[in-house]
Amino acid sequence: MEGVRNWTTLLVVLASVPALCLAQLQVNVFLQPTNIIDNVTETLLVRCYLTGSVADGISAQSIFLNFNKSSSVSTITRASVQGVGNPSLSPDIADRATVEGSINADLATSSYLNLNFNNVSCADVGMYTCKFTYQNGTTMTKETSAQVSGSSLPGRIEVRHDPVKQKYAIGETVTLICSAMVSKPARDWTWQKFEGGSWKPYTNGVSQDTPALVTDCAYYRTTSLVYRVTDEDETKFRCIIGSDISTSMETSINGVVNGGQHLIISPVLVMLSILCAIWQ
Repeated sequence: MEGVRNWTTLLVVLASVPALCLAQLQVNVFLQPTNIIDNVTETLLVRCYLTGSVADGISAQSIFLNFNKSSSVSTITRASVQGVGNPSLSPDIADRATVEGSINADLATSSYLNLNFNNVSCADVGMYTCKFTYQNGTTMTKETSAQVSGSSLPGRIEVRHDPVKQKYAIGETVTLICSAMVSKPARDWTWQKFEGGSWKPYTNGVSQDTPALVTDCAYYRTTSLVYRVTDEDETKFRCIIGSDISTSMETSINGVVNGGQHLIISPVLVMLSILCAIWQ
C-alpha cells in the first residue's frame, strides 16, 4: 500500500509540472499614459504581452483586450488576435485607433497585441483587461487588468446675471451665477470683491451646488452670489475655480437711483404752483 501511495503522489506531481511551468508565464498590460487629460492627451497605447516561460505542449491560442468603462457595467472587446489570423479592432474605435499583434502558438512569449489610439477621449477611460487563451489538453486562460484614469483642466467659465439688466436700482437684489468644468476631482468655487483698490474674499450670500460628473474626465459645478445693490458705483466681483486666478471670470454690477427714472419738472407746472401760492 505504501508503494501505491508513493506512485500516486509521483503521478500527481508529474501531471502538475505543465501547470507549474505555466505559472511562470505572466500576462502583462502596459499603458502609456496611465491618465488621460481631457483636451490635452492625444494618444494612448495599450499593450498586451507575455513574459516568463511555459512548459512543452502548451499552445498559445489568442489574446483579447477587453474594456470596461468606469461609468458602465458592460464589457466590450476593443481588440483581439487569434491563431494565425490578423488582429481585429472594435468598429466603434476604428476611425481613431490602430491595432497590431500576432500569436506564436509554439512560443507564447512572442505573442502580443498593441492597441494605439491616435485620438483618445474621455470615453476611453476605464479598465483594460488582457486575456490570454491557451491549450493544455483543455482550453484555459490567464488575464491581467490595468486602469486608465481621466482628469481635466478647469476652465470654460460662464457668468450670467439674474435678472439680466444693464443697471440695477439701489436696493434691488441680483444673483451672479458662475458655472464651468471644474476638473477632476472637483474643485471648489471661491468669490472675490474688488474694493479699496484690491481683490478681497467675499462670502456673503455665496453658495455652490454638488459637482456633477459629466464625462469620465470632468465634473461640472455651479456657484452663485446673491447681492443687494447699495450704490451707483460699479461693483466688481470675480468667481474663481479653486484658488487659481488664471481660471477666474470677472463681472460687474451698475447701480442707479430710482431704477434710472429721472424726475422731469415742467416750467408750466412750476408757474402754476407759484400762482396757486400767491392766490392763497
